[in-house]
Amino acid sequence: MCHRHQNDYFKQKKIHDWLSCGSITQFKLTGVQWCYEFAKMVKPAFLVCICILFVEVGVAEEFDNWREYVELIESLNEDDFKEKEMKSPYNIPPEFPCAIESPANRPKMDVHHLHPADIKVIAAMGDSLTAGNGAKANNPLQCLIEYRGVVYSVGGDDYENYSQEEGKVITLATMLKQYQEGISGYSIGTGDVDSEGANLNVGVAGARSEHMETHANWLIERLQEHETDYENDWKMVTLFIGGNDLCAWCRDKDKYKPETYIDNIRKALDVLHDELPKTFVNLISVIQVIEINKMDDLLCNIIHQVVCPCAKLSGNNTDEVSELVDVMREYQRLTRELVDSGRYDTRDDFTVVVQPFLEHTGMPWNEEIGGWDDSMMAPDCFHFSELGHQLSAAALWNNLFEAVGNKTTDFDYSNLYFTCPGPSDFFRTRLNNGTEARNPTTMPVPVAPMTTRHREGVSKASLPMATIYAFVLVLGMLPTVIHL
Repeated sequence: MCHRHQNDYFKQKKIHDWLSCGSITQFKLTGVQWCYEFAKMVKPAFLVCICILFVEVGVAEEFDNWREYVELIESLNEDDFKEKEMKSPYNIPPEFPCAIESPANRPKMDVHHLHPADIKVIAAMGDSLTAGNGAKANNPLQCLIEYRGVVYSVGGDDYENYSQEEGKVITLATMLKQYQEGISGYSIGTGDVDSEGANLNVGVAGARSEHMETHANWLIERLQEHETDYENDWKMVTLFIGGNDLCAWCRDKDKYKPETYIDNIRKALDVLHDELPKTFVNLISVIQVIEINKMDDLLCNIIHQVVCPCAKLSGNNTDEVSELVDVMREYQRLTRELVDSGRYDTRDDFTVVVQPFLEHTGMPWNEEIGGWDDSMMAPDCFHFSELGHQLSAAALWNNLFEAVGNKTTDFDYSNLYFTCPGPSDFFRTRLNNGTEARNPTTMPVPVAPMTTRHREGVSKASLPMATIYAFVLVLGMLPTVIHL
């Protein structure tokens, strides 16, 4: 929760420690830290601006947001964080509330007549949101841990044996498991893409759309080696990518333009279409990265300027951020256009469906705390928390049963519900929107009273906000100027 950060942020650091760094990127990050401490001592905002200007001018280099993010997080000191309370009206959903009804003796079985009980294998592709970075983190340092077992689309940490205090693990995989106990491929525990528990979760932190064609081939190799019937078992693959493309867009507008993005997506989907039998692909629309502007304390600002500078609003880049919103909407439009073209509906055992639940979803306002409720976010103010993953799982589940062209694009956290498919209900596709598809029942989940969770953080910065924003403005403005 970014409202919990942060007073003596680098209070344990010594200036000579900050100046002993091993790379240009580390020097830049170390310089930002030094400037923060300098600002606490001297206060005037213009001196902070000069300090950041000096640091930024000396370190122009090719932008790699994920590498810089990792080096920033690794530069933090765990002693700077202490347990703080966070309040949210949104509980992690209880156990899956639907009565389980599976079909029997169906005369027709193809990709347009799939029921949850038909899915035998689940997999996912994407970036750090699919890798699960920070999902169960208590402080920013733990956001480098990949909590794959709780990822909304493919996490499979033990649903049955979680303690009452921890709650159930609600993900797409654990919900499908209620209908098909033999489902496989879900990721468990923590670890990177090559860890034993990753299984068919090939999400890689820092990945962009340009990597998806390669990752599609990785996934196919894993599926062929997986203990399943490759030719006959129905598979569900979720692809979610594009946030890092948008975060780097202002650094290379040609490389990350919408036409390049959708060409990358097309290449990845073509590989899946050519190689995978009996597969239903969920293509998640790109997220609204500009929502990071609702988290505006010091630590959030520093992290955002490193990991997603193109979306970080300041007084000097308002027009560019507005242009980024247009680029984001074009990513989404071209995604729908690609899938609606029918390119992936040439067989009755493969399809791609756009699931748009994040297209217009934003961070809700919390009346109790009088601010934006970022309890869905990890302590680094950028990734999903476990609550964020579980709410996203509910939204994806509901999207699966909504008609194409009428799917929810703005998920209402305060009106949480689960769609409960009956034995004759199936996942909606572009080709089954006709009269034979019906709307299944839904099971509302009452909004819980305000709950308190614990997370490590630091108290709010003692610096005047004007000083904070002064150096953040400069930090956000200079990379674009330098790289021209």
